Amino acid sequence: MKKLVTVILLVLFVSVITLSVHAAGKPTITLQPQSPNYTEYSCALYTVKAEGNNLTATWYLQYKGKVYNTSKTVESMQPWEAYAGETYGPTRDKNTFYFSFNGIEKELDGAELYCVIEDGHNDVKSQVAFISVVGDEEGEPPEIYSVPASINAKKGELVDVRCIAKAPSGEQLTYYWYETSTGKLANIKAIPDASEYSDSITCDTSMVGTRYYVCMVRASGGGATYSSVIPVTVTENKETSSASEKDESKVESTEQSSDESIISAELTVSTESAQPTESTESNDDNGGNLVKTLLVVVICLLMVAITVGIIVIINIKKK
Repeated sequence: MKKLVTVILLVLFVSVITLSVHAAGKPTITLQPQSPNYTEYSCALYTVKAEGNNLTATWYLQYKGKVYNTSKTVESMQPWEAYAGETYGPTRDKNTFYFSFNGIEKELDGAELYCVIEDGHNDVKSQVAFISVVGDEEGEPPEIYSVPASINAKKGELVDVRCIAKAPSGEQLTYYWYETSTGKLANIKAIPDASEYSDSITCDTSMVGTRYYVCMVRASGGGATYSSVIPVTVTENKETSSASEKDESKVESTEQSSDESIISAELTVSTESAQPTESTESNDDNGGNLVKTLLVVVICLLMVAITVGIIVIINIKKK
């Protein structure tokens, strides 16, 4: 009997832990790695910030078409290491993860760097940072330390994207905004109407879908940094859509039966009651209620099982 009780309690404990992990979800990246233009033999630093518990980061470097796990450099010398500088590798400060090259060389120009964040149960991959090594004439690049990882908006909503950067000592910053239809930094095109002096831009939210923005920050000394790609995902505004459909329905019903007011009224009511948006919202509500119900059922079953286990233990002690 004691073994049975122990097994039951163990199963309950594992169930609770599993539910907690599932509810926590994946780690979230709040700052993607940027792509500065570093001069040769300078210190190149790449940063990723994330939210979550018990996070770890593994950095990967793509060099000449092959991807290398940088954590395995202790096992054998990897080709890119010869050009990484005197010291290189990952460091961290809580949930901020860094990868640095102290003395990066020209041969690493064109390589790509990214990391995978894990919490022991789930993982998420960062965007790719492009390693750019340039001549001394470009100067020190600005540091972009705040830019949205992604933005969600409703159709027609006013949304601004801002890029916050720190200039090298004594220099001024200029901002240039780009879009990329592929979501990749390599395919950016300048936005004609964007002010080159503004650190923010108003997104186009007139259509449903995802648009990708990039900010390039240039210092007066010649150094430049490209931001990570900023996806702005626009979804339908249900309230606006529903109201628009109702108005169109009323106009159509009035035109079709202007001489028969009673029939017109019935047609309007019938049309309004069959709006697809309202049906969708109802389905969404039903889906949400179903999830909540299932959660309640699971919790109740767990409580019942725990109670039964406690009763069994008490009875055993009495005997």
